[in-house]
Amino acid sequence: MPRSLVLLTANPRKLAEWRRNFERYGIAVEAADAPATLEAARAILAGSTPERRVIAVCREWSDLVERGGRRVSARADLELVDHLTEIRAWFVEDGEVREATYEHRAEGFVDRSGGAAEEEGGWWDPIFRLRASGLTYGEMRARGRKRSARDMAISRFLLDRVYYRRRIDLAATPRSPTRTIDFEDDVAAFVARSPWLSAPGLARVGLDRLLAAVIDQGVFFRAAKNRREKIYWWPGLNAGIPYTPKRDEIHEATFMMHDFGHFLLPDLIFNGRVSEVGRRVYIIHRMISEAVTLVLADMVFVDALRRGGVDYEWTRRHAYPLFAATGVDVGGGDEGRARLRELLAANVAYCLRGDDARWRALLERAGAGDEALVDYQQKYAAYFVEDLRWTARNWQGMAERADDFDRWWRDTAPLRGLTELGLETIDDFVAALADEGGEGDLVDRIFARLWRTRIEPALAGAVPSVTPAERRERAFLRYMIGNFGIFAAHDDAADAALVRDRLTRFLVDHRGRLDLAAIARARAFYERFVDGLAERHLATLDDAETWRELYPLVEPFYVFYDGPADAYEALADASARILGTLRERPLPLLPIRSTRRSPA
Repeated sequence: MPRSLVLLTANPRKLAEWRRNFERYGIAVEAADAPATLEAARAILAGSTPERRVIAVCREWSDLVERGGRRVSARADLELVDHLTEIRAWFVEDGEVREATYEHRAEGFVDRSGGAAEEEGGWWDPIFRLRASGLTYGEMRARGRKRSARDMAISRFLLDRVYYRRRIDLAATPRSPTRTIDFEDDVAAFVARSPWLSAPGLARVGLDRLLAAVIDQGVFFRAAKNRREKIYWWPGLNAGIPYTPKRDEIHEATFMMHDFGHFLLPDLIFNGRVSEVGRRVYIIHRMISEAVTLVLADMVFVDALRRGGVDYEWTRRHAYPLFAATGVDVGGGDEGRARLRELLAANVAYCLRGDDARWRALLERAGAGDEALVDYQQKYAAYFVEDLRWTARNWQGMAERADDFDRWWRDTAPLRGLTELGLETIDDFVAALADEGGEGDLVDRIFARLWRTRIEPALAGAVPSVTPAERRERAFLRYMIGNFGIFAAHDDAADAALVRDRLTRFLVDHRGRLDLAAIARARAFYERFVDGLAERHLATLDDAETWRELYPLVEPFYVFYDGPADAYEALADASARILGTLRERPLPLLPIRSTRRSPA
């Protein structure tokens, strides 16, 4: 359900600063010219509809005031002042319209040196110098880093009204999490206790071995406390496997199996090198992960449970009937895996190109009609279109911050050298494709490499096992490598290099003995750096609350799967638009460009 907030203002610049904070939560901010009264707010809230749910009506007052007081400042040069922001918010709670106030005060002084003066419209960004950072709002804005008392007051509203009342938890098998990421929460133990994820029938198709391979790589769960944490997704790094509540245990287990599959095929790493072929390879790799995991979880896993005698209405899902219609049996060692490869290739072709010919060939071989395929397409075409759009947007966001990613990847080299985490850069993957050659177009060649290097070895049990202690260390190192993105993005913070280097040294020195106590010390040290960013207005309170648990390497981008069919582009058209031609020989490695941010 689309959500919006109504801001009582006629100031477009103020509106833009509000929108910047709320767009990360998928909340639209609309301006309205209305009095700041309970009656006006009640009328606006009453206009809320399922298509446009108004979560609050807000009015903001913001000005420079005399230090420690509320009287508006004269803005004399060197006057000690505070930037005070007060937000009045009206919202519906327990069926009643209620009101709350959120405010924040930022200390500084008026600095008119060099002829600095207010901007057009009365904005005093050039003359208010923030004590915490030593910068004026104007200087912060020029660096793309303005975090004012307005942003902090908005954060207080977000923490109170938008954050979840309770962390996301499993519904059928609740875990009662207390942190977003908790390394005491043992994934292997959870899987072993699950009657579905540890079902004996999984061994017949290799899914027990696949789960073991993923767990031994070092994974952890995520229990989000806000939507920014919930929507973040980067298999292989610091996102973790999310708790996703469903209506029943089997649905929850199937969804979790889907996410385990993504960690079998972790996203390729963007290291700051931008190229057209790199863009295509990144998107194709990510989408193949979607195609593969859907088959492994919603088809093969479900079939293994059914064959094991689990009583469930399997036709409730739109994927399993298609699998059943093909009559394919993926059990039985090498021959079964060869048949599974056929299924995966069919779904990859459909997911990436909108080409259902391979699915139709499987159905024809089984003597089945296309009813199950049509139903499958009606359900999942929109998913694949939106996932293509989401992945392309991620690439765009990373490419725009290529310099940050280049720094981050170089900064994490010592940590990546401590163990095998299965991470692979886009550059490395492209180079391997070029060396290997292979048949078919770019999609076929990427899928063939993933089958050979990731999928088949895991199903066959060819991935070496490790100890529980090693699993935990790998999980924590994976998590910290992702979180180190904060140091690259905030390399201008005075203590960023010190904290990064001390954490690196600590993790290197404690390799092989990263027990829970050592992990807690490292996390506390990292979290204090995050808090310091907010204290210096280099991050908002909302940023800090999120980044203490995990640092998202990409900004949130929202897509929607459940609209009417005509709301979505045709899958084949979306593929052609986003991926272009896929038949390139030889695979071009150039041009590759790296951006360099000039000093502020």
